[in-house]
Amino acid sequence: MPMSKSAGASFGIRPVVAPSLDAVAAARFLPLKSLRDGLDGGAVQLVYLSLDDAAPDLLALVPLLSESESSRVQRTANQEIAIKFILGRWLLRSALGAVLGLAAEGVPLVEGDHGKPALAPAAPKGVSFNLAHSGSWAVLAMVSSARIGVDLERKRPLFDSDRLARRILTAREVRSYQGLSEPDRQVALLAAWVRKEAVLKALGSGVSGVPASIEAGLDPAGGCSLDVPLGASQGTHWWCCALSLPPDYLGALALEGDARQVLAWQAQLMPG
Repeated sequence: MPMSKSAGASFGIRPVVAPSLDAVAAARFLPLKSLRDGLDGGAVQLVYLSLDDAAPDLLALVPLLSESESSRVQRTANQEIAIKFILGRWLLRSALGAVLGLAAEGVPLVEGDHGKPALAPAAPKGVSFNLAHSGSWAVLAMVSSARIGVDLERKRPLFDSDRLARRILTAREVRSYQGLSEPDRQVALLAAWVRKEAVLKALGSGVSGVPASIEAGLDPAGGCSLDVPLGASQGTHWWCCALSLPPDYLGALALEGDARQVLAWQAQLMPG
């Protein structure tokens, strides 16, 4: 079984269409080289991790954390949030280590603007990435030589959805939103949110950005091609698609440039 060991836990990947514990149980592990091969071929790599997968001793993963990350965990009063942060950093370092040819604990991460993790300037180049998590799932998106963003949300009732719509939607999107039934409005609004958030995360602005400046559409299952204004005379072109997820989740991938092939994997944690 091809595995990469680090800090007391092992990392394996299985091909999936959508993350599912049943699907993973039936699938087979593939060499971690598959991630590198996919990047070299120009494909986007999506790597999912179940945050409910607590097989390894979490204390064995702590050595992967940087000093600032360890301090962040110690300051986190909510144990569930702390555990999910540790697992997310384990996924990030394990997958990046596989594509960069580094041990997971040797992947040099720093925090960029708005707390977004990034590779240190001295790190090997050639991969862009973004991480998201919600509920029971985390997802890491990676690609070569393009900005990339991903967002993931568990479906939930939205408080004061009409007010939220006016804040995050463009004028045309608001008109489309108002033409929907109330149950459809909730899902459409969350779908628009994850798509816009994926673009803003790729730009490095995250929630501090202006989602109402991005027209991404309201179709939960659809893809889109959109232009993001960056100033009076310039902008960037983006390709977006919905993630294939369990029914109680919505997610979106945003990539600067044209559409790419997307390969999906599910990571497995096992005791080292």
